[in-house]
Amino acid sequence: MLSKHHAGKLFTDIISGSKITLILFLVVFSYITHSTEHICTHPKQFMNESILLGLSSAISVSVLAFRRGQNIPSIISLALLVFLVMFFYNFMAEMSGEHSEEPSTLERIKSSKPFKIVAGIILGILALILGYLALIVRDHHNGDLLEALIFALPTAATTTYIAKNHDKKNISKVFITNFLMFFIGYYILQYGGFNRHVFQKQK
Repeated sequence: MLSKHHAGKLFTDIISGSKITLILFLVVFSYITHSTEHICTHPKQFMNESILLGLSSAISVSVLAFRRGQNIPSIISLALLVFLVMFFYNFMAEMSGEHSEEPSTLERIKSSKPFKIVAGIILGILALILGYLALIVRDHHNGDLLEALIFALPTAATTTYIAKNHDKKNISKVFITNFLMFFIGYYILQYGGFNRHVFQKQK
């Protein structure tokens, strides 16, 4: 069996690789779809969405880093990185047609049966591996519930605001879905040791 140290390292590497894969996936579909209707029609609103998503994520991460004893320069560097990543993510998501009401290449592929089957198998295997690693690591931190709320609420509120601007239906469902995704995601990351790796106390 893997040691807690090696399991935590593998868990962190898988999460980091998954994030990179998601960004590359969006970059490819942004290039193919290049959906610019919302950007051209509501440029200021789009900038507000991107900035708010970046800020909400950066503030959440900053609070978690502060609670875990990181120094101010490290918190600022981490917050800036998160802001830029989420700003870029929102731009790529918009360009790929993720927020568009009109059917896009991305939406057609996502709704196709072969994609659902392949994605389901990959995500299922990934979930089993991460779950197994998290059971080995079982990392805990005082104030997990508070941190989970700090992690989930701001980003869920911002994604709901973006959905509202794109005239999405069932706004309350969007908020609940995103809140639960980030709330549960926090605990998965925490138990797998990812949060300890990202927010490790600086000397």
